[in-house]
Amino acid sequence: MQSQPALAATQKNTLLCQLTLRIFAKQLVVLCCAFLLLALTALVPPVLASDNAGTPADTKDGVGRNAVLILSGAQYGIPVTDAMAAYTIAALRERGVSFKDIYVEMLDLVRNESPHWRSVIASALRQKLAKINIGLVIAQNQLALEFLANEGYGIVPSDVPILTTLFTKLDIQWRGTPHPVLNLTSRWDIAGTIRDGMALFPYTRRVVIVAGLDKLQASLHEQTVAVLAAIPEKLELEDTSGLSYAEMLQRISAMPQNSIILFGIYYKDSTGRSFVPAEVAANVAKLANVPVLALYDAHVRQGLTGGSVVVASDVGRRVGEVGFEILTGKLKINGASTDVSLASQPMFDWAQLQRWGADPTKLPLNTIFLNRPRTLWSEYRNEVIAALAVIATLSVLTILLTIQNRRRKRAEEATAALNDQLEEQIERRSAELTARTFELQSIFDCASSGIALIVDRKFVRANRRLHEMLGWPQGEMIGKSVEIWHVDRDAFVTAGIITYERLRNGEIHRREVELKRRDGSRFWVRITGTAVDS
Repeated sequence: MQSQPALAATQKNTLLCQLTLRIFAKQLVVLCCAFLLLALTALVPPVLASDNAGTPADTKDGVGRNAVLILSGAQYGIPVTDAMAAYTIAALRERGVSFKDIYVEMLDLVRNESPHWRSVIASALRQKLAKINIGLVIAQNQLALEFLANEGYGIVPSDVPILTTLFTKLDIQWRGTPHPVLNLTSRWDIAGTIRDGMALFPYTRRVVIVAGLDKLQASLHEQTVAVLAAIPEKLELEDTSGLSYAEMLQRISAMPQNSIILFGIYYKDSTGRSFVPAEVAANVAKLANVPVLALYDAHVRQGLTGGSVVVASDVGRRVGEVGFEILTGKLKINGASTDVSLASQPMFDWAQLQRWGADPTKLPLNTIFLNRPRTLWSEYRNEVIAALAVIATLSVLTILLTIQNRRRKRAEEATAALNDQLEEQIERRSAELTARTFELQSIFDCASSGIALIVDRKFVRANRRLHEMLGWPQGEMIGKSVEIWHVDRDAFVTAGIITYERLRNGEIHRREVELKRRDGSRFWVRITGTAVDS
């Protein structure tokens, strides 16, 4: 018999053995599942690769390039570039590109211009993207493309196409073999913006540029000078890029009334201080004492008057559409640089137009108005037009129906009057005819000679005198053959031949003939007959 301690030790050893077996069984199950997943992973790629329709193009070595790299030279939080990236991603996602294959990098080169920072960013991207099969690079702005051409050259193979937008120039120097570049042109429409501004404010004699002191400002100044030189009005040009931010705000708050402001991109002022362009646009809209024209829709939404603007959402969506065509091989880029145009959109703030006393009808018909008062026409124009069309159609139909009813009523009244007249005439003629018939019947009945109307040699009518002469009761001769008054059959036949021959010739038949009465007695009569219309 075991002692109590020995029994406890035996139970403990048994429990440890059971736990060890359970752990071993679980590990075995996990290993089997892992092996099964590895086997499935090895089998899946060939299956997916069997359907190439709508999938990213393959490279020469057979490795599929299905990833998209979106580069922006700005930092996160800039409305224009953020909106473009969001709509580009949305367009790619709608066409089946996975989130895991989309890489977005905000390089923040505006606030960090030092070569060291650019080198650090380039090194980090090389390590990050080393094993990523990038099939397309989307460079959102000039800084991003310049970075790819210099410090960032080689982070993707040189044959990877680059889709660019928001660029001022594409003739940059590459550190190595240039990438094929397709530029979706959405450059500033300075000419259209100035044209719309002059239409709204024809008294303008001065254009004031508000932009930061950077590379983009120089391009903006050059393009504005070229636009002003091409218009017939001689306008003065003032550039505030040499002022500090505070000095610029003070200047625009005291502009001559014959001025308009053209707002560009404001990342840095003359002191090197960094800014967010949309925030600067909002402050300029509050402090400016003259209308402020814009080049981006995001700045109009901050309270600027408006202009022929780059709509970031439209640009982003179009970039995604074109990018997918490039990624799937449906669109090939021929040459080092190619342009695809994208029209700007007239967009103005309704409240600002009212503030400056501008006439919105001077703007193009396709202008988009922000902050316009909600009206039935503006909110439901198509529905209102459809309703008015229906009402107009019903009104026309009602008028036509009313006219038709009136005409029908008049016709019915005329018909009723005509019926009354006809009934009156019929009654009058019937009365006359009745009277005449009675008169003739009286003459017919009272005649001293026998008179008969014979049709097909049968008595149709015969007066009283004829009945008396032939010895027949009144009316009994009607319907009988005239053979009853002939003495025999031969006389009946002969009389018919002679009589009808003369009647057919239009003659009046007269002759004396011997007839017989009902009782068989005979007598001589003189017969006179003529044909009448039946």
